[in-house]
Amino acid sequence: MKTTPFILTFLIAVIHTARGCSRPKTCREAGATKPGDYTLYLGPKATPVTIFCYKCKEYITLKASNYGNNACNRGWAACGRTDWKKIRIDPHNLNVIGTDYTFSSSSRSSHEVPYGQGGGCAGWYKVSGGFVLDLTGTGFAIDATKTKWHAAGFKPKSIVTLKPNNLVATAQCGGSCGLCVPTGNIVLSV
Repeated sequence: MKTTPFILTFLIAVIHTARGCSRPKTCREAGATKPGDYTLYLGPKATPVTIFCYKCKEYITLKASNYGNNACNRGWAACGRTDWKKIRIDPHNLNVIGTDYTFSSSSRSSHEVPYGQGGGCAGWYKVSGGFVLDLTGTGFAIDATKTKWHAAGFKPKSIVTLKPNNLVATAQCGGSCGLCVPTGNIVLSV
């Protein structure tokens, strides 16, 4: 029996599917050699989502304004604002890597505000800074069962609001000086 190119192609496709090769979970598995959008299959149901691959790292392209603001009160050295265009994620557990500033810009080069944080120094239990996380149109949401925030600092205050669809989180943060910070990781769902 003579093997045709069609049969070989079909057999290779079957083997790749059986090994899970047709559903890449990382940029490396997708063969992303150039920066750009790729379809990866993430989460427990291997949901197809668009991920921007850059240097074999996975990023979500944000469609709306996302920022962290440490308000400049009382000469606070940590003040500044960071705006995010893309955020890096770990494709295996969907944790946000909030200290990858590759696709962000900051108002002060001496201080970048991590993703999902904000703060200020307005006074005891007073808010003056904050953040906005908006995943609208990305295919991702904030996993509210795994993501929480708390107030840190001296006489801090943290008011974090998560919209019912878990696509948007907003915060008012401060103290003397105080921050809103994630308790653990910011975890996403698809």
